Amino acid sequence: MNFGVALFFTILVDEVCYIPYRDNYETFRQLTRYPKFSGNCLTMCRYHLLPAYIFVAMNLGQSGSSPNYLVFYYTFFKAIPIMEEETKVFFQKYLPPISGQEFWNKRVSEFPFRPIE
Repeated sequence: MNFGVALFFTILVDEVCYIPYRDNYETFRQLTRYPKFSGNCLTMCRYHLLPAYIFVAMNLGQSGSSPNYLVFYYTFFKAIPIMEEETKVFFQKYLPPISGQEFWNKRVSEFPFRPIE
């Protein structure tokens, strides 16, 4: 589950950086060399998929009652404060033209899970 959550955040950062920060993306890409998450053929070849599909892909072939079914919710929420701090530090240190806080705020809207209230 840790791997899936880390992969989610890695791909999300790359995708969020690409669109609104296109002017800085080449520098970002050279610094990070982050992976892409693209679709598998027949219909989704070469399309970048939403990072949340990582959680679905890691459970393909499992049933909801399977002991092997991965539940990412709690691991995801434990990772948020760490990832927020890492994001802010990264941009402050390596890409100061981009506000780490502003960047993080754009990522939050892409989260696949919402806190239970």
